[in-house]
Amino acid sequence: MNVASGLLFRLFDADRVLARARRRGARRLATAWIRGLGDVAYIVGEFVRYVARRVPGAELTLLVRPGLEEAARWIEGAPRVVPVPEWPRERTLRSVWGLAFPPPWEIRRALARRGLAADAVVPYPLGRWYAR
Repeated sequence: MNVASGLLFRLFDADRVLARARRRGARRLATAWIRGLGDVAYIVGEFVRYVARRVPGAELTLLVRPGLEEAARWIEGAPRVVPVPEWPRERTLRSVWGLAFPPPWEIRRALARRGLAADAVVPYPLGRWYAR
């Protein structure tokens, strides 16, 4: 992992962002998943349940690359699922961001283009919680 990626992962660790959102009373949360289809059921599904436990009453918007929206909608307690056509598989494989996930500013930009907003953005659904 390069230095910039490591710094972003630490700054936007899911546990840290969710704790801050809970303290601030944030209810509208957003995250993104652009990686593999197989991970949707396991990682994203578990993350949705984790967010519900950490921030009761949260409304989670999940932005996904094209091709993942149907799988994401099968998640129990599924959040609002928003496909982002400008994040195609080809682009995300060799990300212009140099990251495995879109950075927070890209998530906010994608939300704004669709007339949506979030009180808090959890750009990296992986974090310390996932090791548990």
